[in-house]
Amino acid sequence: MLRSGITNYQLFSYVLTCLMLPATIFAFLPILTPYVSIGVVLLYIYIYILVIYLTIKDACVPELTRKIKKEGFKRRPFKSEPGRHVIENNKCNVCELVVEKYTKHCKRCNYCVGKFDHHCVWLNNCIGSANYRTFMWLVVSISLSSLAALCLSFGVLYLWFSNKNSTAFTCFGQFTEPLRISWLLCCVICGIVYMFAFVTTTHLLYFHIRLWKMGMTTYKFIVSKRRAKVSSLGTISTVSRTNTQNTQPDVP
Repeated sequence: MLRSGITNYQLFSYVLTCLMLPATIFAFLPILTPYVSIGVVLLYIYIYILVIYLTIKDACVPELTRKIKKEGFKRRPFKSEPGRHVIENNKCNVCELVVEKYTKHCKRCNYCVGKFDHHCVWLNNCIGSANYRTFMWLVVSISLSSLAALCLSFGVLYLWFSNKNSTAFTCFGQFTEPLRISWLLCCVICGIVYMFAFVTTTHLLYFHIRLWKMGMTTYKFIVSKRRAKVSSLGTISTVSRTNTQNTQPDVP
């Protein structure tokens, strides 16, 4: 019923996950116990259960789902028409439904989303009232797990440079020098990737907390910023024209 295909952002995240899981286990080798390895795998599985759920979960308004299942309703393709809005007088011209005030029609997904927040390119799905809480739980989970992995990555590196004779590195006795260098590079790369993931998801979490305090959605925030920018540009243009007229010499 919903989206088709896969976005480049999704493909990148899937490939990165397939690379990071074995790289993380290899980086944590000095502290790797059966419990740690199982914990890492289960954490990845848990996060991707949320990802898959948010990807395939219909974010459209319930009325549209019922209309499609019971009446076999088929939406016409989305087509942007100059001077005409998809939703007019609280009625969507594509979904043919009467919708609530903060409902928006997503042109990518081509359906109405209740309390529309934004379209997430990483999930190729809209975020709205139907899945917002799950989305935020995913952000929190990635942020906390990235922080834990970041601390472990640099913790192992610190242990290596401060005490290479630690019993934690007894497994390195059979390692060749190139393999040890590969392990060090793997630790550094894991640390950088998890640091980036932690910073970006924490910033996103902070942003949504701010929106919650202001009683806004991402969409409303962006629209208000655009309107403020257009208004300020219009004011500057008006002042500029006024100054130009005032500086023109009077013709006798």
